[in-house]
Amino acid sequence: MGKRGPQPQSAELKKLRGNPGKRAIPNTASSEPKKHRCPDDLIDIKKTWDHYSAMLAKMGILQASDAIAWDALWRTWKKYKELSERRVQLDAIVDRISKDEYEIDAETLCKIISTVAKIEPLELQYLSALTRQLDHFGMSPSSRGSISVEKPKEESEFELFLKREKVAK
Repeated sequence: MGKRGPQPQSAELKKLRGNPGKRAIPNTASSEPKKHRCPDDLIDIKKTWDHYSAMLAKMGILQASDAIAWDALWRTWKKYKELSERRVQLDAIVDRISKDEYEIDAETLCKIISTVAKIEPLELQYLSALTRQLDHFGMSPSSRGSISVEKPKEESEFELFLKREKVAK
């Protein structure tokens, strides 16, 4: 039997949530924040990968040690997206058949319907796995609701000028 209760969270995520349990946050061994590179076989979702990778690394949530979990998240996302798109295509075909827009034999119709019946549970499994993985990084709606992040302070032109003066000296 596994552990009861919610999955443990990283120290960084607990800090962003304001430490709701008010217990001491353990000084866990964590690595440096890092924006991970998108692998070549996931190039079709590279834009989304890069966007969230940069954002979470900047917040300190995505770290070098999260490479495997981060990769698994996006592979699950890609598979879920493929299954969802395929099911929508097949649903559209079934709708057209039911409106007599297509002439189709019963055997082909049965194959289409059985394919839809196989895709739907798989799609739900991937959605469930995706939700758990998103929660790990604080990216699901329920986990995001408890995170408070301060906006970075914008520096005035004068402050930037003073910094340049210090560097020049």
